[in-house]
Amino acid sequence: MKLQTITSFLAGLFLLFVWNTNTSFSPDGRNNNTACSNCHGNGNPGSMSLTGIPSEVAPNTTYSAELCINDPINANAPALGGFRFHSSQGTYSNLGAGVRTGGTGTGLGLTQSEPKPISGGIVCWTFDWTSPASGNSNVQYYANAANGDGDNNSFDNGGYQTFAIFSVVEDPCIADLLITDNPIPDGNYISSNSITAATPVAENANVIFETANDVFLNPEFEVPVGTDFETIIGTGNGCLTGNQDQ
Repeated sequence: MKLQTITSFLAGLFLLFVWNTNTSFSPDGRNNNTACSNCHGNGNPGSMSLTGIPSEVAPNTTYSAELCINDPINANAPALGGFRFHSSQGTYSNLGAGVRTGGTGTGLGLTQSEPKPISGGIVCWTFDWTSPASGNSNVQYYANAANGDGDNNSFDNGGYQTFAIFSVVEDPCIADLLITDNPIPDGNYISSNSITAATPVAENANVIFETANDVFLNPEFEVPVGTDFETIIGTGNGCLTGNQDQ
């Protein structure tokens, strides 16, 4: 009787150990922005690519993106891939197969809803990303190619990690530009008629308002000490009106 109790206890410990080991792979993705290599090792034998989003983007514009892993080590089934994509500004939509949102607030990003099979060394995910109205978006994306045995071991390649900046390029011929970023980040804000600022400028920022006619500053607008702020009226950076000399 005592031997049977000990045997059952050891069997339970073994099952608990197997469950903990196999589920630590996080098969349903990541909700934070730490690299996959924090859990998955074996260096970075392959590469990761992001296509569809240029380094300079137009404001409030939707881009169709594709993020891919190319891993020569874990090249075929049962190998699986996972990823994490996060941008400091912008929104997500039209999520492709196997993609979900993860995280909340400023930590909201994209990740896999389940591991995706790797075929021929390649696995990809698709989604749409809409740029912010102005400023820069700091982007980070990570990926992991695993051999599919359910364990975090030396056969999993989690070393892929990339950091980028998507710069929003304003349309220089916007007639009436309303700036609502809070705070207003670095940038040269241009319009062919007027600019209205409804929020304060970021600390230590360098901000220029360049417009053909008027600049309107709402009561909430303010410029912190140490911030460079300048208004240029009468040019609009080439967006000329009928009242201006050519």
